[in-house]
Amino acid sequence: ISLLFLWPTVSLFAVGNWPLAILYGGIIGLTAFRYYFSPAAAMEEIGSMDLVDGKTEREIWQNQSRLNEIVGNISRGKSRGAWVSVISFFAFCFLALFAGAVGDNSTTAEIEDPTYHYMQGYEYLPVENSLRYPTCHMTSDLQESPLTAMADYIFLARVAYRGNVTQSELDNWFGQEVAVNQEELVSVYREENNVDSAVVFKLITYPTETGKDFAYLAIRGTTNQWEALTDAQLWSGAMLMQSLREFLPFGSIWTPVMSLFIDAAVSVESSSIEEISFYKDTVQFTDYLKGHNYAGVAVTGHSLGGGLSMITGAQAHVPSVALSGPNTVLTRKSLDPPISMEELDRYTFNIIPARDVVPMIDDTAQNYQKIRCNADFTDVIGCHDTTRALCEAIYTCGSAGRPVPCECVTQMGFPHPEQMEGTELTFAEACNITTTAN
Repeated sequence: ISLLFLWPTVSLFAVGNWPLAILYGGIIGLTAFRYYFSPAAAMEEIGSMDLVDGKTEREIWQNQSRLNEIVGNISRGKSRGAWVSVISFFAFCFLALFAGAVGDNSTTAEIEDPTYHYMQGYEYLPVENSLRYPTCHMTSDLQESPLTAMADYIFLARVAYRGNVTQSELDNWFGQEVAVNQEELVSVYREENNVDSAVVFKLITYPTETGKDFAYLAIRGTTNQWEALTDAQLWSGAMLMQSLREFLPFGSIWTPVMSLFIDAAVSVESSSIEEISFYKDTVQFTDYLKGHNYAGVAVTGHSLGGGLSMITGAQAHVPSVALSGPNTVLTRKSLDPPISMEELDRYTFNIIPARDVVPMIDDTAQNYQKIRCNADFTDVIGCHDTTRALCEAIYTCGSAGRPVPCECVTQMGFPHPEQMEGTELTFAEACNITTTAN
Protein backbone atom coordinates (compact mmCIF):
# COMPACT_ATOMS: atom_id res chain seq x y z
CA ILE A 1 0.00 0.00 0.00
CA SER A 2 2.80 2.44 0.92
CA LEU A 3 4.89 1.77 -2.19
CA LEU A 4 2.18 1.46 -4.85
CA PHE A 5 -0.48 3.82 -3.48
CA LEU A 6 0.55 6.29 -0.79
CA TRP A 7 4.00 7.27 -2.11
CA PRO A 8 3.00 7.84 -5.78
CA THR A 9 -0.21 9.65 -4.85
CA VAL A 10 1.45 11.96 -2.31
CA SER A 11 4.32 12.65 -4.74
CA LEU A 12 1.92 13.63 -7.53
CA PHE A 13 0.04 15.99 -5.22
CA ALA A 14 3.35 17.41 -3.92
CA VAL A 15 4.60 18.34 -7.40
CA GLY A 16 1.26 19.95 -8.23
CA ASN A 17 0.06 17.37 -10.73
CA TRP A 18 -3.47 17.25 -9.34
CA PRO A 19 -5.26 15.77 -12.38
CA LEU A 20 -2.98 12.74 -12.58
CA ALA A 21 -2.97 12.34 -8.79
CA ILE A 22 -6.78 12.24 -8.69
CA LEU A 23 -6.91 9.84 -11.63
CA TYR A 24 -4.27 7.56 -10.11
CA GLY A 25 -5.98 7.61 -6.70
CA GLY A 26 -9.33 6.78 -8.27
CA ILE A 27 -7.95 3.83 -10.22
CA ILE A 28 -6.17 2.47 -7.15
CA GLY A 29 -9.34 2.95 -5.09
CA LEU A 30 -11.42 0.97 -7.57
CA THR A 31 -8.79 -1.74 -7.70
CA ALA A 32 -8.71 -1.98 -3.91
CA PHE A 33 -12.52 -2.13 -3.77
CA ARG A 34 -12.55 -4.93 -6.33
CA TYR A 35 -9.85 -6.83 -4.46
CA TYR A 36 -11.31 -6.60 -0.96
CA PHE A 37 -14.93 -7.00 -2.02
CA SER A 38 -14.52 -10.00 -4.29
CA PRO A 39 -17.51 -11.97 -5.61
CA ALA A 40 -16.41 -14.94 -3.55
CA ALA A 41 -16.49 -12.97 -0.31
CA ALA A 42 -19.81 -11.33 -1.22
CA MET A 43 -21.34 -14.70 -2.06
CA GLU A 44 -20.33 -16.09 1.29
CA GLU A 45 -21.62 -13.00 3.08
CA ILE A 46 -25.10 -13.10 1.56
CA GLY A 47 -25.32 -16.85 1.95
CA SER A 48 -26.05 -17.62 -1.69
CA MET A 49 -23.83 -20.68 -1.44
CA ASP A 50 -26.66 -22.37 0.42
CA LEU A 51 -28.13 -23.09 -2.98
CA VAL A 52 -25.24 -25.47 -3.62
CA ASP A 53 -26.43 -28.88 -2.48
CA GLY A 54 -25.08 -32.41 -2.19
CA LYS A 55 -26.00 -35.81 -0.84
CA THR A 56 -23.80 -35.50 2.24
CA GLU A 57 -22.42 -32.66 4.29
CA ARG A 58 -18.96 -33.48 2.99
CA GLU A 59 -20.14 -33.30 -0.63
CA ILE A 60 -21.95 -30.00 0.06
CA TRP A 61 -18.77 -28.58 1.59
CA GLN A 62 -16.68 -29.77 -1.38
CA ASN A 63 -19.08 -28.27 -3.92
CA GLN A 64 -19.17 -24.95 -2.08
CA SER A 65 -15.40 -24.99 -1.83
CA ARG A 66 -15.02 -25.63 -5.56
CA LEU A 67 -17.45 -22.83 -6.39
CA ASN A 68 -15.60 -20.48 -4.07
CA GLU A 69 -12.32 -21.36 -5.78
CA ILE A 70 -13.79 -20.87 -9.27
CA VAL A 71 -15.25 -17.47 -8.41
CA GLY A 72 -12.05 -16.50 -6.68
CA ASN A 73 -10.02 -17.36 -9.76
CA ILE A 74 -12.37 -15.31 -11.91
CA SER A 75 -11.95 -12.39 -9.55
CA ARG A 76 -8.22 -12.79 -9.06
CA GLY A 77 -6.79 -14.86 -11.91
CA LYS A 78 -3.19 -15.85 -12.50
CA SER A 79 -2.61 -12.77 -14.61
CA ARG A 80 -3.01 -10.61 -11.52
CA GLY A 81 0.39 -11.66 -10.26
CA ALA A 82 1.99 -10.76 -13.59
CA TRP A 83 0.44 -7.30 -13.64
CA VAL A 84 1.40 -6.65 -10.02
CA SER A 85 4.96 -7.59 -10.93
CA VAL A 86 5.01 -5.21 -13.90
CA ILE A 87 3.57 -2.30 -11.94
CA SER A 88 5.89 -3.01 -9.01
CA PHE A 89 8.89 -3.04 -11.36
CA PHE A 90 8.04 0.37 -12.80
CA ALA A 91 7.32 1.76 -9.33
CA PHE A 92 10.66 0.47 -8.08
CA CYS A 93 12.52 1.98 -11.06
CA PHE A 94 10.95 5.40 -10.54
CA LEU A 95 11.62 5.21 -6.81
CA ALA A 96 15.26 4.32 -7.45
CA LEU A 97 15.67 7.15 -9.96
CA PHE A 98 14.00 9.65 -7.61
CA ALA A 99 16.11 8.57 -4.64
CA GLY A 100 19.27 8.74 -6.75
CA ALA A 101 18.36 12.18 -8.06
CA VAL A 102 17.74 13.53 -4.56
CA GLY A 103 21.12 12.26 -3.44
CA ASP A 104 22.91 13.37 -6.62
CA ASN A 105 24.81 16.60 -6.18
CA SER A 106 25.93 16.77 -9.82
CA THR A 107 24.86 19.72 -11.92
CA THR A 108 24.44 20.21 -15.61
CA ALA A 109 28.08 21.27 -15.94
CA GLU A 110 29.96 19.78 -18.84
CA ILE A 111 31.83 16.55 -18.26
CA GLU A 112 35.60 16.50 -18.55
CA ASP A 113 36.01 12.83 -19.41
CA PRO A 114 39.49 11.40 -20.02
CA THR A 115 41.59 12.71 -22.88
CA TYR A 116 41.49 10.65 -26.05
CA HIS A 117 44.64 9.97 -28.03
CA TYR A 118 44.20 10.30 -31.79
CA MET A 119 46.84 8.70 -33.98
CA GLN A 120 47.59 9.99 -37.49
CA GLY A 121 49.44 7.75 -39.91
CA TYR A 122 47.31 4.67 -39.24
CA GLU A 123 44.09 3.53 -40.84
CA TYR A 124 41.34 0.97 -40.80
CA LEU A 125 40.46 -0.21 -44.28
CA PRO A 126 36.78 -0.89 -45.06
CA VAL A 127 35.74 -4.51 -44.63
CA GLU A 128 35.78 -6.02 -48.12
CA ASN A 129 32.86 -7.83 -49.76
CA SER A 130 30.47 -6.88 -46.99
CA LEU A 131 27.05 -5.24 -46.87
CA ARG A 132 27.15 -5.12 -43.07
CA TYR A 133 26.57 -1.36 -42.90
CA PRO A 134 25.05 0.07 -46.10
CA THR A 135 24.89 3.44 -44.32
CA CYS A 136 28.61 3.87 -43.70
CA HIS A 137 28.15 6.99 -45.84
CA MET A 138 24.71 8.58 -45.69
CA THR A 139 24.21 10.52 -48.89
CA SER A 140 20.42 10.75 -49.08
CA ASP A 141 18.52 13.89 -47.99
CA LEU A 142 21.28 15.42 -45.86
CA GLN A 143 20.73 18.84 -47.45
CA GLU A 144 24.17 18.91 -49.07
CA SER A 145 25.92 18.31 -45.76
CA PRO A 146 29.71 18.11 -46.20
CA LEU A 147 29.76 15.33 -43.59
CA THR A 148 28.13 12.07 -44.66
CA ALA A 149 30.18 9.42 -42.83
CA MET A 150 28.35 7.64 -40.02
CA ALA A 151 31.54 7.84 -37.93
CA ASP A 152 31.54 11.66 -38.16
CA TYR A 153 28.04 11.89 -36.69
CA ILE A 154 28.95 9.48 -33.91
CA PHE A 155 31.97 11.68 -33.17
CA LEU A 156 29.84 14.84 -33.06
CA ALA A 157 27.34 13.15 -30.75
CA ARG A 158 30.28 12.26 -28.50
CA VAL A 159 31.67 15.81 -28.61
CA ALA A 160 28.44 17.10 -27.02
CA TYR A 161 29.66 15.67 -23.69
CA ARG A 162 33.02 17.44 -23.81
CA GLY A 163 33.91 20.60 -21.92
CA ASN A 164 36.86 22.93 -22.48
CA VAL A 165 38.58 20.39 -24.75
CA THR A 166 35.83 20.51 -27.38
CA GLN A 167 37.81 22.57 -29.89
CA SER A 168 40.96 20.47 -29.50
CA GLU A 169 38.85 17.34 -30.07
CA LEU A 170 37.48 18.84 -33.27
CA ASP A 171 41.00 19.81 -34.41
CA ASN A 172 42.28 16.30 -33.78
CA TRP A 173 39.46 14.68 -35.75
CA PHE A 174 38.80 17.08 -38.64
CA GLY A 175 42.08 19.00 -38.82
CA GLN A 176 43.22 22.32 -37.37
CA GLU A 177 40.47 24.97 -37.33
CA VAL A 178 38.31 23.14 -39.87
CA ALA A 179 35.31 22.52 -37.62
CA VAL A 180 34.64 25.28 -35.08
CA ASN A 181 32.86 25.11 -31.73
CA GLN A 182 30.62 28.21 -31.67
CA GLU A 183 30.46 28.36 -27.89
CA GLU A 184 30.03 32.12 -27.62
CA LEU A 185 27.17 32.19 -30.14
CA VAL A 186 25.28 29.55 -28.14
CA SER A 187 25.87 31.41 -24.86
CA VAL A 188 24.62 34.70 -26.32
CA TYR A 189 21.57 33.00 -27.81
CA ARG A 190 20.64 31.32 -24.51
CA GLU A 191 20.99 34.60 -22.62
CA GLU A 192 19.04 36.69 -25.12
CA ASN A 193 16.24 34.15 -25.39
CA ASN A 194 16.10 33.22 -21.67
CA VAL A 195 16.85 29.54 -22.33
CA ASP A 196 17.41 28.32 -18.78
CA SER A 197 16.40 24.67 -19.13
CA ALA A 198 18.79 21.85 -18.31
CA VAL A 199 19.30 20.85 -21.95
CA VAL A 200 22.92 21.25 -23.09
CA PHE A 201 23.82 21.61 -26.76
CA LYS A 202 26.76 22.73 -28.88
CA LEU A 203 26.91 24.37 -32.29
CA ILE A 204 29.65 23.06 -34.58
CA THR A 205 30.20 24.78 -37.93
CA TYR A 206 31.96 23.13 -40.86
CA PRO A 207 32.99 24.81 -44.15
CA THR A 208 31.43 23.87 -47.49
CA GLU A 209 32.48 24.41 -51.11
CA THR A 210 29.95 27.22 -51.45
CA GLY A 211 31.85 29.33 -48.93
CA LYS A 212 29.08 29.08 -46.36
CA ASP A 213 29.37 27.05 -43.17
CA PHE A 214 27.13 24.09 -42.46
CA ALA A 215 25.70 24.07 -38.90
CA TYR A 216 25.64 20.92 -36.78
CA LEU A 217 23.69 20.97 -33.51
CA ALA A 218 25.03 18.38 -31.04
CA ILE A 219 22.72 17.69 -28.07
CA ARG A 220 24.15 16.17 -24.91
CA GLY A 221 22.65 13.02 -23.43
CA THR A 222 21.94 11.90 -19.89
CA THR A 223 24.67 12.67 -17.33
CA ASN A 224 22.88 12.57 -13.96
CA GLN A 225 19.83 11.16 -12.18
CA TRP A 226 17.64 14.20 -12.79
CA GLU A 227 18.13 13.86 -16.54
CA ALA A 228 17.35 10.15 -16.20
CA LEU A 229 14.03 11.16 -14.62
CA THR A 230 13.43 13.38 -17.66
CA ASP A 231 14.02 10.37 -19.90
CA ALA A 232 11.58 8.31 -17.85
CA GLN A 233 8.86 10.95 -17.87
CA LEU A 234 9.08 11.70 -21.60
CA TRP A 235 9.15 8.06 -22.67
CA SER A 236 7.33 6.31 -19.78
CA GLY A 237 4.14 6.02 -21.81
CA ALA A 238 5.96 4.25 -24.63
CA MET A 239 7.69 1.88 -22.19
CA LEU A 240 4.38 1.00 -20.53
CA MET A 241 2.67 0.40 -23.87
CA GLN A 242 5.53 -1.82 -25.00
CA SER A 243 5.17 -3.85 -21.79
CA LEU A 244 1.43 -4.18 -22.31
CA ARG A 245 1.99 -5.29 -25.88
CA GLU A 246 4.26 -8.11 -24.70
CA PHE A 247 1.86 -9.35 -22.02
CA LEU A 248 -1.44 -9.05 -23.88
CA PRO A 249 -2.49 -11.85 -26.25
CA PHE A 250 -2.06 -10.59 -29.82
CA GLY A 251 -0.75 -7.38 -28.30
CA SER A 252 0.78 -6.18 -31.55
CA ILE A 253 -2.67 -5.52 -33.05
CA TRP A 254 -2.93 -2.54 -30.67
CA THR A 255 0.25 -0.89 -31.99
CA PRO A 256 -1.52 1.46 -34.47
CA VAL A 257 -3.57 3.07 -31.67
CA MET A 258 -0.95 3.05 -28.90
CA SER A 259 0.20 6.55 -29.80
CA LEU A 260 -3.37 7.76 -29.17
CA PHE A 261 -3.41 6.14 -25.70
CA ILE A 262 -0.08 7.79 -24.84
CA ASP A 263 -1.36 11.15 -26.06
CA ALA A 264 -4.45 10.82 -23.85
CA ALA A 265 -2.33 9.91 -20.83
CA VAL A 266 0.12 12.78 -21.40
CA SER A 267 -2.71 15.30 -21.79
CA VAL A 268 -3.65 14.62 -18.16
CA GLU A 269 -0.20 15.73 -16.98
CA SER A 270 0.48 18.32 -19.67
CA SER A 271 1.81 20.91 -17.22
CA SER A 272 4.42 18.53 -15.83
CA ILE A 273 5.48 17.37 -19.31
CA GLU A 274 5.77 21.00 -20.40
CA GLU A 275 8.46 21.62 -17.79
CA ILE A 276 10.75 18.90 -19.15
CA SER A 277 10.04 19.37 -22.86
CA PHE A 278 13.66 20.12 -23.66
CA TYR A 279 13.04 19.55 -27.36
CA LYS A 280 11.20 22.88 -27.57
CA ASP A 281 14.45 24.72 -26.80
CA THR A 282 16.43 22.74 -29.37
CA VAL A 283 13.71 23.16 -32.03
CA GLN A 284 13.65 26.90 -31.36
CA PHE A 285 17.44 27.10 -31.72
CA THR A 286 17.34 25.03 -34.92
CA ASP A 287 14.76 27.39 -36.42
CA TYR A 288 17.02 30.26 -35.38
CA LEU A 289 19.93 28.67 -37.26
CA LYS A 290 17.77 28.07 -40.34
CA GLY A 291 17.07 31.79 -40.45
CA HIS A 292 20.76 32.65 -40.66
CA ASN A 293 23.24 32.42 -43.49
CA TYR A 294 24.19 28.75 -43.14
CA ALA A 295 24.47 26.28 -45.98
CA GLY A 296 22.23 23.94 -43.98
CA VAL A 297 21.50 22.55 -40.52
CA ALA A 298 21.68 19.00 -39.14
CA VAL A 299 21.17 17.65 -35.62
CA THR A 300 22.83 14.82 -33.73
CA GLY A 301 23.07 13.50 -30.18
CA HIS A 302 23.54 10.42 -28.01
CA SER A 303 21.10 8.75 -25.60
CA LEU A 304 18.64 11.41 -24.37
CA GLY A 305 20.39 13.79 -26.78
CA GLY A 306 19.70 11.30 -29.58
CA GLY A 307 16.01 11.16 -28.73
CA LEU A 308 15.83 14.95 -28.59
CA SER A 309 17.74 15.23 -31.88
CA MET A 310 15.20 13.04 -33.69
CA ILE A 311 12.30 15.06 -32.26
CA THR A 312 14.09 18.27 -33.21
CA GLY A 313 14.83 17.08 -36.73
CA ALA A 314 11.26 15.93 -37.36
CA GLN A 315 9.69 19.13 -36.00
CA ALA A 316 12.18 21.56 -37.58
CA HIS A 317 12.40 19.57 -40.84
CA VAL A 318 16.18 19.13 -40.83
CA PRO A 319 18.21 15.88 -40.99
CA SER A 320 18.91 14.27 -37.62
CA VAL A 321 21.31 11.41 -36.93
CA ALA A 322 21.02 9.91 -33.45
CA LEU A 323 23.24 7.45 -31.62
CA SER A 324 21.52 5.12 -29.15
CA GLY A 325 18.52 7.43 -28.95
CA PRO A 326 15.10 6.41 -27.61
CA ASN A 327 12.69 6.31 -30.55
CA THR A 328 9.59 8.41 -31.10
CA VAL A 329 7.03 6.40 -33.08
CA LEU A 330 4.67 5.69 -30.17
CA THR A 331 5.42 9.01 -28.46
CA ARG A 332 5.03 11.20 -31.54
CA LYS A 333 1.41 12.33 -31.01
CA SER A 334 2.00 13.37 -27.41
CA LEU A 335 4.60 15.97 -28.48
CA ASP A 336 3.85 19.63 -29.10
CA PRO A 337 3.35 19.93 -32.01
CA PRO A 338 2.70 16.27 -32.86
CA ILE A 339 4.99 14.50 -35.32
CA SER A 340 3.78 12.45 -38.27
CA MET A 341 5.26 9.17 -39.41
CA GLU A 342 6.17 10.85 -42.70
CA GLU A 343 8.30 13.40 -40.82
CA LEU A 344 10.03 10.68 -38.80
CA ASP A 345 10.73 8.61 -41.90
CA ARG A 346 12.06 11.60 -43.82
CA TYR A 347 14.17 13.45 -41.28
CA THR A 348 15.39 10.96 -38.66
CA PHE A 349 18.02 8.24 -38.52
CA ASN A 350 19.03 6.20 -35.45
CA ILE A 351 22.29 4.27 -35.00
CA ILE A 352 21.50 1.33 -32.70
CA PRO A 353 24.30 -0.71 -31.11
CA ALA A 354 23.45 -4.34 -30.37
CA ARG A 355 22.21 -5.05 -26.82
CA ASP A 356 21.86 -1.34 -26.04
CA VAL A 357 18.67 -1.00 -23.99
CA VAL A 358 18.04 2.73 -24.56
CA PRO A 359 17.15 2.51 -28.29
CA MET A 360 14.83 -0.39 -27.40
CA ILE A 361 12.51 2.24 -25.92
CA ASP A 362 9.63 3.04 -28.29
CA ASP A 363 9.40 1.68 -31.84
CA THR A 364 11.91 2.49 -34.56
CA ALA A 365 10.96 4.59 -37.55
CA GLN A 366 11.91 3.67 -41.10
CA ASN A 367 15.59 4.69 -41.01
CA TYR A 368 18.01 3.08 -38.60
CA GLN A 369 21.26 1.14 -38.64
CA LYS A 370 22.10 -1.63 -36.19
CA ILE A 371 25.80 -1.96 -35.42
CA ARG A 372 27.78 -4.59 -33.59
CA CYS A 373 28.89 -4.34 -29.97
CA ASN A 374 31.97 -6.21 -28.78
CA ALA A 375 31.39 -5.51 -25.09
CA ASP A 376 31.27 -8.44 -22.71
CA PHE A 377 27.76 -9.75 -22.07
CA THR A 378 28.21 -9.01 -18.37
CA ASP A 379 28.81 -5.33 -19.17
CA VAL A 380 25.29 -3.92 -18.91
CA ILE A 381 26.05 -0.43 -20.25
CA GLY A 382 29.07 -1.26 -22.42
CA CYS A 383 27.07 -1.14 -25.65
CA HIS A 384 25.82 2.37 -24.78
CA ASP A 385 29.38 3.72 -24.93
CA THR A 386 30.02 6.40 -27.58
CA THR A 387 33.70 5.48 -27.93
CA ARG A 388 32.87 1.84 -28.60
CA ALA A 389 30.35 2.87 -31.27
CA LEU A 390 32.90 5.20 -32.89
CA CYS A 391 35.55 2.47 -32.98
CA GLU A 392 33.08 -0.01 -34.49
CA ALA A 393 32.15 2.47 -37.21
CA ILE A 394 35.71 3.25 -38.31
CA TYR A 395 36.79 -0.39 -37.99
CA THR A 396 34.00 -1.71 -40.24
CA CYS A 397 33.51 1.27 -42.57
CA GLY A 398 37.13 2.36 -42.68
CA SER A 399 38.72 5.39 -41.02
CA ALA A 400 38.71 7.29 -44.36
CA GLY A 401 41.41 9.77 -43.41
CA ARG A 402 40.24 10.26 -39.82
CA PRO A 403 42.69 9.47 -37.00
CA VAL A 404 42.37 6.21 -35.06
CA PRO A 405 42.00 6.64 -31.27
CA CYS A 406 44.40 4.53 -29.20
CA GLU A 407 41.43 3.67 -26.99
CA CYS A 408 39.92 1.57 -29.80
CA VAL A 409 42.71 -0.94 -29.21
CA THR A 410 43.74 -0.37 -25.59
CA GLN A 411 40.25 -0.14 -24.07
CA MET A 412 37.70 -1.42 -26.58
CA GLY A 413 39.59 -4.48 -27.82
CA PHE A 414 39.60 -3.74 -31.56
CA PRO A 415 42.45 -4.98 -33.79
CA HIS A 416 45.44 -2.75 -34.51
CA PRO A 417 45.00 -0.50 -37.57
CA GLU A 418 47.22 -0.66 -40.61
CA GLN A 419 50.44 1.34 -40.57
CA MET A 420 50.46 3.84 -43.42
CA GLU A 421 53.43 4.45 -45.68
CA GLY A 422 55.93 6.85 -44.15
CA THR A 423 54.95 6.04 -40.56
CA GLU A 424 57.93 4.68 -38.66
CA LEU A 425 56.43 3.61 -35.34
CA THR A 426 53.97 0.81 -34.89
CA PHE A 427 50.54 1.75 -33.56
CA ALA A 428 51.35 0.22 -30.16
CA GLU A 429 54.60 2.17 -29.91
CA ALA A 430 52.98 5.46 -30.91
CA CYS A 431 50.12 5.00 -28.43
CA ASN A 432 52.55 4.08 -25.66
CA ILE A 433 54.62 7.24 -26.24
CA THR A 434 51.56 9.49 -26.44
CA THR A 435 49.77 8.11 -23.40
CA THR A 436 52.99 8.18 -21.34
CA ALA A 437 53.64 11.80 -22.30
CA ASN A 438 50.12 12.77 -21.19
